[in-house]
Amino acid sequence: MTDRTRWAGVLLLGGALSAFGANHPLDHWQSRNTGANNRITALTYDSEAGRYIAVDEVFPNLNPPSAEPSALLASTDGINWVRQVTGSNHLETSAIAVRAGQYFSAKYSTYSDPIGYLMMSSNGADWTGDPNSNVHVKSAEVVDGKVVLSGVVRSADPSACLFWLDHPCVQDPGTLAIWISGQDGVALSVPPSGYYPDDMLYVVDADAARGNGTWVYLAWVYWANPFPTFPSPPTGPEPMRLLSWSSRDGVNFLPGPDLQSGPVYRNSSPPGFSPEATPGTSVVFGEGQFVAVNGMDRALTSYDGIAWQSHLIPVESGLQDIAYGAGQFVAVGTGGAIVTSSDGVHWTQRAAGGFEGTIFRDVEYGNYSFVATGFGSNGANVVIQSGTIINLQLALSPGPTLILNGPVQSRVRIETTSDPNDSTSWAAIETVTMETDPYHWVDPQPSDASARFYRAVLE
Repeated sequence: MTDRTRWAGVLLLGGALSAFGANHPLDHWQSRNTGANNRITALTYDSEAGRYIAVDEVFPNLNPPSAEPSALLASTDGINWVRQVTGSNHLETSAIAVRAGQYFSAKYSTYSDPIGYLMMSSNGADWTGDPNSNVHVKSAEVVDGKVVLSGVVRSADPSACLFWLDHPCVQDPGTLAIWISGQDGVALSVPPSGYYPDDMLYVVDADAARGNGTWVYLAWVYWANPFPTFPSPPTGPEPMRLLSWSSRDGVNFLPGPDLQSGPVYRNSSPPGFSPEATPGTSVVFGEGQFVAVNGMDRALTSYDGIAWQSHLIPVESGLQDIAYGAGQFVAVGTGGAIVTSSDGVHWTQRAAGGFEGTIFRDVEYGNYSFVATGFGSNGANVVIQSGTIINLQLALSPGPTLILNGPVQSRVRIETTSDPNDSTSWAAIETVTMETDPYHWVDPQPSDASARFYRAVLE
């Protein structure tokens, strides 16, 4: 067996997706060498081109500092990576998105340059940006085929509007706003902080998702008054809140509940949580619902983006990012945390594979596997990839039919049992080659048993 040979899944005839087999692909993570010379600060999956894109960033705190320029790293399989120098020694990105061959980067804030802004490139090598933009861009991503940016408006100057937009911009300083390609910027309604009389809003992390005809936007925010004086960082704990909004049309966003029930302070950490990582948030849509992580030990689920349920996850560290693919939610975070769920409610800890001290910041799904990136306690990059996941669905016409999604030309052995709890009871029915994706397999030996379980094994 290779590292990509794992159980694909189990199905109950006439029922729902049950559980993966004992040799679960999400328990088998392999380290990947990307050739990064600096620190990987952002990861995305370009679904149009079918490739992962990571940012190999010049990081000012590396010791010794790297003389290598920033670069993009690209891979179609998560194993082999190609390096492309960006042409800038300081791309300084905290998020990257790719749409129709166009790259969008959220340039992060530094103490020497406190306002981050949007950077763009048509080839990944040559980047332009407008440091005088009236927007502090915090996030950049592709959601449902549209580029989505968010950040805080810092001036009312209409000539300094976010330069890539041909639509009117938000001009109220201190306003949290979201921009969706092809439409005007939208100011979001933010409740007063309750901490300062003349507060100024900051965004620590933000994310958006779309599903069931609804947009959802989440953001960790804090307030400070006045603006911190740079180059000195803000001092003292600053109260933070995890706020939510929803919209049916991407224009009218309604404020939702504050999703953090207890106090969280910037520049301090709750007991048991890593002080190296400020709480982040990430939200995805899958299995008919929105699922988010709150930067700590909670999953948040919602069917409509308005009413949310909180679920405790068995981790002792903060979860920073979440991805969805092949019927699985995967969340990663500090302390080498990797947890998975098929429903967003019940979560399973996965083996960190020797990376228990890693701070994982990003995870993405693409080409039948998950890739996670982060850095270890020594500052070194960590890139890991799960085993290959063959996704199974069940149809009952013209007979019991498995619909398999996975790499074309994969050899898959179909097995069945009436008792999935007995590991010795699985019996092979047929070995097939997946000539297409999806691949439809009809059971040639249908059973009259009330329960019949299937699984697919990569050979």
